Amino acid sequence: MVRAIPESRLRERRRRRRAFALGLLCASTVLLCVGFVALSHVAFLRVTSVTVSGTNDGLAEQIQAFVKSKMSGAYLHLFARDNILLYPKSSITKDLSVQFPELRDVWVRTADVHHVEVSVTERRPVALWCDSGVGSQSQSQSLSVSPFLSQDTCFFLDENGLAYKAVGDTPTTNYQKYFGPAATTTLPRQYLTPDQFVSLFAFVQALGGKVPNETIAHVSVGGQGNANISFASGFEVRFLLSDNAGDVLQRFVLAQTAAPFSTHKLSDFSYLDLRFGDKIYYKLKATP
Repeated sequence: MVRAIPESRLRERRRRRRAFALGLLCASTVLLCVGFVALSHVAFLRVTSVTVSGTNDGLAEQIQAFVKSKMSGAYLHLFARDNILLYPKSSITKDLSVQFPELRDVWVRTADVHHVEVSVTERRPVALWCDSGVGSQSQSQSLSVSPFLSQDTCFFLDENGLAYKAVGDTPTTNYQKYFGPAATTTLPRQYLTPDQFVSLFAFVQALGGKVPNETIAHVSVGGQGNANISFASGFEVRFLLSDNAGDVLQRFVLAQTAAPFSTHKLSDFSYLDLRFGDKIYYKLKATP
């Protein structure tokens, strides 16, 4: 005769089994975590050196120190951040570009279990973006200047119009100065749009080649796309950023062949306004 187990005792056995399984799972999880924590701290998996290539020694040392600081400490105060399997590679790559705006490209790779390599490419400066309130005072519209920088502060511009580094004591005689608002307030700052700057820069270079006896002092961009190129003699060329640069340059060249430009030096004029298509406007300086 088979004796039935009371239902209450059966439920009790099931509860004990579940409790045992849960306890075993928790213990296994704890042991596994302890094992991972211990493994993250073992010497043969720790990064011991960081090398930087692609820049000068001074900046390389700064980058090296920054990368090491990003790998110091531990995740959740448990897992070592400098473990070769756990170090924040993506975060380092992203943060380097923010911390050092002069870097155009950053690559971080694992060389071996103890060594991380950082390769960088620096931006190449082609001009300066400055904020000293310089602009044409003779124009009916004022050319606004960025409110984000202090007086006479200049930043290097790369080939896409990105302002990325304060000039400091670096000689700037070989760089053209540009004035006007930037789209952002933190470095790197975008001056105009990349396409606008590339077109404007090419136009300024081409225009400078057409007037070899004149020196361009600066370039200013204001509201509604109004822009001017100011020469050291006080002469200005006014134009619109939206106009085709080739067409503007052609109108400038043709203007030089017509009176009164054909009988005067550019330094005799206050400005030449090319913003109105085939119509040009100019103003001669007052004769003393």
